[in-house]
Amino acid sequence: MSTFVPINDVCNLGCSFCGIRREGAAHDDELRARLGSAGEGRVTFGGGEPTVDDRLPDLLEVARESGAEGVVVETNGAHAADPDYARALVEHGLTHARLMLLSNRAETYERVAAVGEACELAWIGGRALLDAGASVSVVVPVCQGNVDELVELVEDVAARLSEVEALTLRPVFFSVPQREGPHADDIRARAAREMVRLEVLAPALIAAVRRAQELDLEIHVDAADGLPLCALRDALEALDRVRPPRGGQVERREECLGCAMLERCGGQGPMDAALFGAATLRPFDRIPPALIRNPTFEPVFLRSPGLPAPGFGFGDKVEIRVVMPCNQDCTFCFVNREAPSPDLETLEAGVDQAIASGAQAIVYTGGEPTLSKHLPALIRRATEGGVPCRGIQTNALRLADGPLAEALIDAGLNHAHVSLHAADSRRYQAITGFGEPEDAARGARRLVDAGVDVSISLVICQENADHMEPTLRFIREEVGPVRVVLSVAREQLGVPRPWDQTLVRYTEAAQAVVEALDVGPALGLIMDSAGTCSMPPCVLPREAIERHADVLLVGHRVMTWEGETEARDEAGDDHAVSNEFVATCQECGFRERCPGIQRTYLERRGDSEFQAVALD
Repeated sequence: MSTFVPINDVCNLGCSFCGIRREGAAHDDELRARLGSAGEGRVTFGGGEPTVDDRLPDLLEVARESGAEGVVVETNGAHAADPDYARALVEHGLTHARLMLLSNRAETYERVAAVGEACELAWIGGRALLDAGASVSVVVPVCQGNVDELVELVEDVAARLSEVEALTLRPVFFSVPQREGPHADDIRARAAREMVRLEVLAPALIAAVRRAQELDLEIHVDAADGLPLCALRDALEALDRVRPPRGGQVERREECLGCAMLERCGGQGPMDAALFGAATLRPFDRIPPALIRNPTFEPVFLRSPGLPAPGFGFGDKVEIRVVMPCNQDCTFCFVNREAPSPDLETLEAGVDQAIASGAQAIVYTGGEPTLSKHLPALIRRATEGGVPCRGIQTNALRLADGPLAEALIDAGLNHAHVSLHAADSRRYQAITGFGEPEDAARGARRLVDAGVDVSISLVICQENADHMEPTLRFIREEVGPVRVVLSVAREQLGVPRPWDQTLVRYTEAAQAVVEALDVGPALGLIMDSAGTCSMPPCVLPREAIERHADVLLVGHRVMTWEGETEARDEAGDDHAVSNEFVATCQECGFRERCPGIQRTYLERRGDSEFQAVALD
């Protein structure tokens, strides 16, 4: 629960895009009544500018005493430049400040806010609030006056206010007036003066997002007010709000009607279209990676005692999901990007527990673990705890450029399991939804060149089953003579995905597996399989069973045939217990080593593909 409490309409700035009248204040009785009904959720004080109101410290205290979980102030930071005042706010109950920054240049503040000296005061105020013990996030209204300065502003936030929780870019938008008259004329004039043409706005936002990611600064873009999502397809992981405009004005163009994001996107804002003409839109053919909704999976720690960790070379592996979002949307993925990511305290406790239990490998997964700002610290924690293998499962896109790869290596990263499922852009994006194979390969190669043990995850699905040799050749040329871990896409129980469009029959996948296992070693690659994510060896062509069955069975533990597999360890193996054996399996020479057949696969495809294999 969140309660917004506007204290006043007074402000010490005169921002040209702002609609505040800059006069008047709420009555005490009204404010205290609102605070009294706020409950235990977050209370946010806004204005105008709350800090110009002498009542603010007392009201903060009222909010704290009412049991509010968090007490927030939205501020331009100028008054907080007085360190005594900043400390007083915190002492009276302030827990978080939402700091508005326009620029790092006084001339911009003078032009946009009419008060040039407010620039330095805002930055000093942000620092004073941090030093006083409040957490701080930064909000940047983006207008014509500062759109060219966003990258520079991001760099200054990272340098001067490095502890901020996040930075949000919020483009200035205006609604089309419902009635004509002088007021409507004024709105149109202000909109023309302040709003940024989409063709200019989008690349500026994307550049700022990319620079923030390089600096490991969490960044968001507020897309709530008519910012077409397709304009930001190169920075979707940074979108803060994905819903139609708050004002309810939605611009639907013909090309939008077939877009997968139709229900979440406001399209080009009507005022933007009226002022600047129709923008070029690029509809999505499916929901983008970072915006997937999948309510069936929770963040977990996975323990595999004694089980060889494919591609890692260590047993007794612990997997820790550090973050749930991902910057890709692989067609066969099961991860719930809507689930909450664990907080730092939980993650540190998980690492400490793994260390205490004698884990030989800690593997940080997600989602995409490189999206977590905590990842270097977590790797370092495992390093200092003496864990031999400190690895990540990653698509490596964020490792291709910027300082992140170096930070992870410095922290002790010594293994990476990199997803790379195709060599050409069309197939790669059909599987992953975002990125280029060259970028993934470049990220992996940076780690290889730094001495990190890199393995490649290659999942066989409909989009790449006929593309094994080119993919393996690409991996060898662009990454190096690494281990390639094959698996076959399998349905994840309870996860709503278009499985029929991505899964291949085992007998069809077998052709791809044989090709990969024959071609890979010839190219200098080490070929492996992904344990229980693999398939029964009996589906291989007869002539290939002797050559390749052992590779498919690597990592599987001995089990007895009882109609269903037994759980493989006391922690439970989700893959194992969802597998079954069929009547044919009773006479098969592989029955004690075989992973069995996925239950849902049998329900979809039957058991006609499976045969008993006689071993000499």
